[in-house]
Amino acid sequence: MSQRMDDQHIEFLITRKLSGEAKPEEQAQLEAWICSSEQNRKNFEQIRRIWKNSKRPISSQDVLRALSNVKTTIHNQEQRIPQRRIVQRWMQAAAVIAMPLLLALGWYLGNQSIGSEKLYSELIAPEGQVTESILADGTHVWLNAGSSLRYDPSFQGAQRNVELIGEGYFKVSKNPEKPFVLKTSKLQVRVLGTSFNVRAYPDENHTEAVLEEGAIEMRLIDYPNQAPVKMKPGESAVYNSEKRNIQIQEADTHLRTAWRDRKFVFKDADLKTIIYHLERFYKVRFHLKNEAMGETRFRGTFEYDQNIFDALETLEQITSIRFRVEGRDIWME
Repeated sequence: MSQRMDDQHIEFLITRKLSGEAKPEEQAQLEAWICSSEQNRKNFEQIRRIWKNSKRPISSQDVLRALSNVKTTIHNQEQRIPQRRIVQRWMQAAAVIAMPLLLALGWYLGNQSIGSEKLYSELIAPEGQVTESILADGTHVWLNAGSSLRYDPSFQGAQRNVELIGEGYFKVSKNPEKPFVLKTSKLQVRVLGTSFNVRAYPDENHTEAVLEEGAIEMRLIDYPNQAPVKMKPGESAVYNSEKRNIQIQEADTHLRTAWRDRKFVFKDADLKTIIYHLERFYKVRFHLKNEAMGETRFRGTFEYDQNIFDALETLEQITSIRFRVEGRDIWME
């Protein structure tokens, strides 16, 4: 395969990853490429930063088409424009193309230095999407909508450290010599090889870990000298940041982890809980006619691929509640 074809394949993998469309095998290929050299890591980090600073969602195919067009334009201009003005041309182009397309700049001029600080990779699940990835150590990761995972892709050191914001499900690759340590703002979870779910959104006053297989130890970040809390399969540990305590109880792991199959599964849940999840996922605001309505119990399943109107119609079919929509506000009566 030619070098040009290699570059095109890496461009494809990068855009698939950043747009949240990459399959697990594509994620693994990209991780291997990132870890193969320090320059590759710098190139990817530069592109990722440009992408992250953009607020406008765009598909990988859109990016690849624009990347091809912009490269052709730059190539033609290079024949008659001094090298020092190429960057200026790119910045002028930014005024008429979506910001994520500037990843072409990071890739095309990727040999620029971005500093000497330690570089990290970051997995991001965009709003309204679930992403799936395989890390360089073989750990399988799912991230729920609006979540991110930060880590050193080389996993140097005595531990495999990762930092989670939001919700993630992990099938950790076993390595007794190098434990897998997950940190949130409140908790630290230490494992050798297991399957578990952690929910730690910054705007929620509780952090929850659910163990499906294996064993984990959990510590409070603010109380490092306390003995770790050990969990068994089928248990959940909920840390309440207001009460500063951890409660261990039996949990229905299917209900807690159905999101990685892109489903909302509710079993005797009240309407307040349901609309909380719908608001987070679809970025809408619900308004209830009265507080008593929020206590209505519900059992059912919503698919992530459904739009908000499908979910609302499902609620209408099984309850007496009716709704009307005004922009991103939904009124329930």
